Amino acid sequence: MVITIHRKASPVAEPSLLFSFPRQGIRTDWKQSALSGAFEWVFVQDPKFLWFVCRVPERPDYDGSLKRGDFVEGLWERDVAEFFVREPSGRYQEFNISPAGAWWTTVLTSYRTRSAISPSVSGVVIETRGTERDWVAVLGVPLESLAVGVDCGSSMHVSAIAHRPSARFLSSKPVPTIEPDFHDQRCFSPVSILVES
Repeated sequence: MVITIHRKASPVAEPSLLFSFPRQGIRTDWKQSALSGAFEWVFVQDPKFLWFVCRVPERPDYDGSLKRGDFVEGLWERDVAEFFVREPSGRYQEFNISPAGAWWTTVLTSYRTRSAISPSVSGVVIETRGTERDWVAVLGVPLESLAVGVDCGSSMHVSAIAHRPSARFLSSKPVPTIEPDFHDQRCFSPVSILVES
């Protein structure tokens, strides 16, 4: 699967407009078992932000004490949506967002090796909402805060963990012969930039 980034010349006026872009998605988990609905996502890059929108099937499971905008490591212990952006050098950045609207990011110099320098990210835009059947998240990351380049030479991986009724691992490009590992380089897909008006 190729991960598409829709590149817009004008800023996204309202995050709700992101849902009008064609979404990519999967209907099976890491072990190829059918999901109750599609795990869908879309990436949009405007002059100021890289936008990530996703819909995760299943009722959300999260820490109710978390608030929108909280910066929290370990979100993967409950429901989480994630994406990774990798440069050709192997350096990559991970982003996590929970149904509560808490988020987290880190930069890795190689497979699961964190950079000694923490990314400085401010001005993110976050929206989340959940129902009994699914949850939706929007994360807007200012381009000036990205620690890695996002272009046709990049590769990406989109993933999520849904914990109800039991943990299921969702991946844009799973490797079913191994235990779920969202950092495995075989999970990353090439990026295609689709220029929009």
